[in-house]
Amino acid sequence: MSIKVQVIANANLLNLDTANSFEVSTHIQNDIKALRYAIEQKPDVIILQYDNKCRDTLQFINAVFLETSTCKIILVGDALAEAVVLKCIMAGCCGYLEFDVLEQFLVKAIKSVHNGEAWVSRKMVAQIIEKFRG
Repeated sequence: MSIKVQVIANANLLNLDTANSFEVSTHIQNDIKALRYAIEQKPDVIILQYDNKCRDTLQFINAVFLETSTCKIILVGDALAEAVVLKCIMAGCCGYLEFDVLEQFLVKAIKSVHNGEAWVSRKMVAQIIEKFRG
């Protein structure tokens, strides 16, 4: 079974090969086109590069989550603050990877998230639990 992956990132950021049973869409950098594609094509997993304009990234995550509730989002970024990652997870992301480990873990993260698991550190899990405890 092929996993449909949509990449919303800089074109040179990721190099997913289709030998891993992935059906990869083109790299899309325009938020409106990316959202429209996600709604129409319903990818299984979206790889979303964090935008330095935090509000835009959160709005995009919320919109995708509302329109395509079955789609899983993996956030990628460059050493993002834990508070930022937590906000994105709470908005609907299922995982987070830093740029320096993408090559090593991206394929495993996509497969894991597609199978219903979260891809976050244990420290982040503890923060999520604390957030729910209030």
